[in-house]
Amino acid sequence: MACGIYKIVNKINNKFYIGSTRRLTERKREHFSKFKENKGNSIIRNAVAKYGIDNFEFIVIENFYFWKDANTNYIDEILTSREQYFVDLLCPEYNIKIKDVCSSKGIPPGISDNRSIELSKREIKRRQPNKVKKFVDIYSFPELIFIETIYGIRNCSRIYNIDSSYMASICKHGVSTSYKNNFIFCYHNNNILEYIKERKIHSNYKQTNTVPIVQIDKQGNFIKEWRTMKDAELSLLLYKGSISRVISGEYKHTKNYFFKLKN
Repeated sequence: MACGIYKIVNKINNKFYIGSTRRLTERKREHFSKFKENKGNSIIRNAVAKYGIDNFEFIVIENFYFWKDANTNYIDEILTSREQYFVDLLCPEYNIKIKDVCSSKGIPPGISDNRSIELSKREIKRRQPNKVKKFVDIYSFPELIFIETIYGIRNCSRIYNIDSSYMASICKHGVSTSYKNNFIFCYHNNNILEYIKERKIHSNYKQTNTVPIVQIDKQGNFIKEWRTMKDAELSLLLYKGSISRVISGEYKHTKNYFFKLKN
């Protein structure tokens, strides 16, 4: 992106106009096109009509190069601060806005040359990731034995084959039981006992209120037993209620998984 500060100079009397743009080539073409159509800045337009368009030259004073994804407001503020600097320094005869260039561009007044340094710092800070990875502690359930600590939700979700958004929800907000595949996940150094108390997880969880199911292959051979349908759905990333439809006979299978009640 060819950005910069430019001036349009009258080669006969050396009077000039100063401007800024995010597209230098297009702006040059735009200016001289308007001159031919007698449009644009009234001061320089009258000068062009008097001296002729061939006696005016487009000169780049200062070039800028920005990241491709740099914020356009940030770019405009940088360019305007530099434009104001050169306007104050060189006192162009053809500019309409002299004291407050920024007012014509919707940018807060009072921009100085030092503003560009402040804006650069702000843009660098904006580009830095503001999310800090957190350590995740893993405990066995229901024994509550510490297993390991893993750096980052994504790493933990990949190792334990759990969706990362679901993992973050477990660690931050908790779900109905806040455990999965006989593991409890929480952020590092969280008080696990308080965590369990707040999320209403009990290490002496009774199986009486659950309906165990069995995962089988197409021929009906045993593969794995699940404590509840919900555990199987979350672990296998199945749609809610799909297993119950398989068990009831509404579906033959769900994503090529077959199930039946344990009894």
